[in-house]
Amino acid sequence: MELNWKRVLPALTTLLACAGLHADNGDCCPKPCPPKPCCVPTCCPPVVEDCCNVCPPCRTVLPNGGPCVMDGNDMFITADFIYWEASQDGLQFAQSTPIQVLNTGFAPTSGTGAVYEIGEKWAPGFKVGLGTDLDHDGWDLYAEYTWYKANQTRSTPVFTGSFAVPVASDNPLAINSPFSDVSPILSSTANWNLRLNVIDLEMGRNMYLSPRLTFRPEFGVKGTWLKQNFNASEETFATSITNNGITTTYGHFFNSTTNTMKNWGVGLRGGFDTAWHFCREFSLVGKLAFTGLWETFKVTRVDSGTAAGTTTTLTNINGAHTYHHLRPVVEWMLGFRYEMWTCGDDFHFAFDAGWEAQQWFGQNEFFISQTNGNDLGFQGLNVRVRFDF
Repeated sequence: MELNWKRVLPALTTLLACAGLHADNGDCCPKPCPPKPCCVPTCCPPVVEDCCNVCPPCRTVLPNGGPCVMDGNDMFITADFIYWEASQDGLQFAQSTPIQVLNTGFAPTSGTGAVYEIGEKWAPGFKVGLGTDLDHDGWDLYAEYTWYKANQTRSTPVFTGSFAVPVASDNPLAINSPFSDVSPILSSTANWNLRLNVIDLEMGRNMYLSPRLTFRPEFGVKGTWLKQNFNASEETFATSITNNGITTTYGHFFNSTTNTMKNWGVGLRGGFDTAWHFCREFSLVGKLAFTGLWETFKVTRVDSGTAAGTTTTLTNINGAHTYHHLRPVVEWMLGFRYEMWTCGDDFHFAFDAGWEAQQWFGQNEFFISQTNGNDLGFQGLNVRVRFDF
């Protein structure tokens, strides 16, 4: 019987290819696992060419980048530890200036003053998130909650031979306030408190732009409620001054201002995450997102003071106002990721560490200066753990 080489040769080629697939299978899967595919047929692992002999060829345009697990529930959870510096611009509470001698015939003393401000503090916080794969072309749905709180107190030194001008005097509301008076400062203390709550809800699709570069566009909504308190107090003192034969005696003055700002907002959010894989386990990751946030600000201010030689406290300002603004929010992050799959790729873990920053524009609506609309910023460490199951 004569061999039909036209049939034998293709059969031998197929047999050798299958033997090669079986031999390479153990090289891609975590040891000492039994031979298993490195990924499900619809999802290629990071660094596609490392498993090109095992996984089905990813012929889809912009194939699904996962991460995916075998026989899972298509869900994942995240937990972040954040250690950020919060910075609210525009919270100056005292300013020292050179001595101004009021008596006729005396010239002002030259010198350099200083501005004292508050609103910068490092503090810890956290994020938690829950997501699910939608089983539709690699898209996922993800929700994340952020909690952060910062508190700072600062006092000024005694202004020896100088004067102080609290910034409340810059505001038209403060014309009749004791804070608009220029007096020597014996002590001045300010406190700033911030509480931030954010919920982000987004849809995204992680996909391969190249065998080593994944890109995840995302879009959704951001909701926030934020509260800030700014309180300041001062003790001033003036001695007796004789002018044109008339002596006026001054004493201690106690002044305080209490400011509260509550705001909530919601807006559309869009951006992307990206990862450049050195190998299957290690990658360089980045993030950029933008939000147009429609916010409502509710602001109150109460100023009071006690004049020299009296115990009566007078309220000079008691005001409240509500603002509505559309403000932008920008977020970005850069860091490194290590990820691993358990035996048989049944579970996936990812560990991220990087530097994150956020800029919230126009968040200062306090009645304390004419420069309202100053920005609120966050920057610092973000350490994340992700678990896919």
